[in-house]
Amino acid sequence: MAAVESVPSVSHRPNLVVVQGRIESVEEFSNGEGYITEVKLPAQDEYESAQTIEVLSKRKFGKPGEICKQTCSLGGFVRSGKKEDGKVWRMVNNKLRAVE
Repeated sequence: MAAVESVPSVSHRPNLVVVQGRIESVEEFSNGEGYITEVKLPAQDEYESAQTIEVLSKRKFGKPGEICKQTCSLGGFVRSGKKEDGKVWRMVNNKLRAVE
């Protein structure tokens, strides 16, 4: 497997994270204006499961099977609504976007 490294030189800034793992899949947005890359992160130890995340990007930064290291900005949004019983629900969606 080839290692793909796409970590721009960035000083310590809030809301930045470096993602390192194996690319599982790369899909183009339906409008053709970017990509969703599924990355499997290594487990913290032998007793934990590996985590999987998605990174949004304008360009491909690797192919399935490659090991990547990518700087991302962390963002997200909240969705909320009311259940039939009147209780309010909230769901926070976190999004990782490649720093390109």
